[in-house]
Amino acid sequence: MNNEYNIELGKFITEYPKQQYNSDWKLLTSLTYRNPIKNEKIGRRKVKNLVNHLKKKGLEVKGIYSCELDNNFSSIHHHLLIHTDKENKMKDEIFNFWKYNGWVDIEKVNDSKSVSIYISKYLNRTNHNDWDFLELI
Repeated sequence: MNNEYNIELGKFITEYPKQQYNSDWKLLTSLTYRNPIKNEKIGRRKVKNLVNHLKKKGLEVKGIYSCELDNNFSSIHHHLLIHTDKENKMKDEIFNFWKYNGWVDIEKVNDSKSVSIYISKYLNRTNHNDWDFLELI
């Protein structure tokens, strides 16, 4: 992470849950695609479908979404930093929904600063690398 934008964004993402929810991030989710896609709008729509599914299951969806182009430049993937009081249900619902799209990895966050830096390090480097609030997707 060597540019000022990414450093400041990492700081913002680290502090955001403390300011909004009075706690740290709870889950880091990584989502990939079985069939590669490069179109960020298609990826955003798929994540929006996930968010809508979670809401239908009675879960509040609060957090940060990032979209990155893979290292081999063949597909995008996503990271979600999620704040929730229902970690197990959230994990189960994300996995059950996304498994048809591709690979899912969901980890409990132990260090908000590290995961914030991790998801912000490539943002704004290409037109495929973007972020947003999950609530706004």
